[in-house]
Order: sequence, then C-alpha cells, then structure tokens
Amino acid sequence: MMLSKEDLKAIEQLMRNVVEENNEVLRSEMSDMKAELRSEMSDMKAELRSEMSDMKTELRSEMSDMKAELRSEMSDMKTELRSEMSGMKTELRSEMTDVQTGLREEFRREMSELKRDIEKTIEVKIEESEGFLLDEMERYYNMTKKDLLNLEEKVDRIDRYYSIRRLEDEERDLKLQLHQEAIDDIKERLAM
Repeated sequence: MMLSKEDLKAIEQLMRNVVEENNEVLRSEMSDMKAELRSEMSDMKAELRSEMSDMKTELRSEMSDMKAELRSEMSDMKTELRSEMSGMKTELRSEMTDVQTGLREEFRREMSELKRDIEKTIEVKIEESEGFLLDEMERYYNMTKKDLLNLEEKVDRIDRYYSIRRLEDEERDLKLQLHQEAIDDIKERLAM
C-alpha cells in the first residue's frame, strides 16, 4: 500500500506538531522550575536576614542590661563609700587629710581595676557572641551552599535532558527527511 503525497505531508506536519508541543512543554517546565528556585532562594535570604537581626537585637539587649547592672553597682559602691566617709568625718577630723588622700588613691585604683574587669568581661562576652555569630553564619552558609549545589545539579540534569531531547528531535527530523527523500526517489522511479 502506497501513501499519497497528502498523507505523507499530513504525517510530516503531525510529527512537527508533536515535536513543537514537546519543546513548548519542556520550556514551560524549565521556566516554572527557575521561578520556583528563585523564590526558594529569596525566602532563604529573608530568613537569614531576620535571624541576624534577631541576634543583633538580643546582643544589644544583653549589653544594655550589663550596663544597667554596672551602673547600679557603681552607684551602690559610691553610696557605701559616702556613708562610710561621713561617719568617719566627725570621729577622725584630725586624720582626715591623710585618710582622704589614701581613700582617693584606693578608690581610683579600685575603679581602675573595676573598669578593667568590666572591660574584660565585656570583651569576653563580645568574643563569645562573635564566635556564636560566626558559627551561625558558617552553618547557614553551609546549608545554603548545599542547597545551591543541589540546585546546580538539578539544572545540569535539566540541561542534559534538554540536550538529549534536542538530539532526539534532530534525529527524528533527519529520519523524516531521509524517508521523505526515499519516498520522493521511489516516486520518481515509479514515474519513469
């Protein structure tokens, strides 16, 4: 049974339509996947920013609390020193000059030591917080890096799939062309 030219053209057109539909479906799927991946990356960035902001707020709150405690302790110490000094004033008026000088030096030394202790405590807390922040940043970087590697792997698979599909489509088109040429050649021979 021999196919007519119209039948062959109809078959050829049908094959082209099927190939074009497959290409459209692939393009649509790739576009959807890209949009989905962009949305996931945007959500991850927003989460990281939010968590970093929360950590900064928490650190500021802790620093503020430490300052308030230090101010309160310093106020208490001043109050204690003043009450001790006023009680001693009436009893030790003659020795006041020597004691006052000694107390001032001791107070300055204690305040200097207290200041150094406070600065050391603040530095230690800041270093601990920095270490924690760096660990958290590294953890989120590693999590994000894994996601990005997975994403790249998926995109590579899609590219390979699309390349294979394109080669299959080209092969199909070439076979159709060879069949068409063979049919045309047979028709020419039969016409002779």
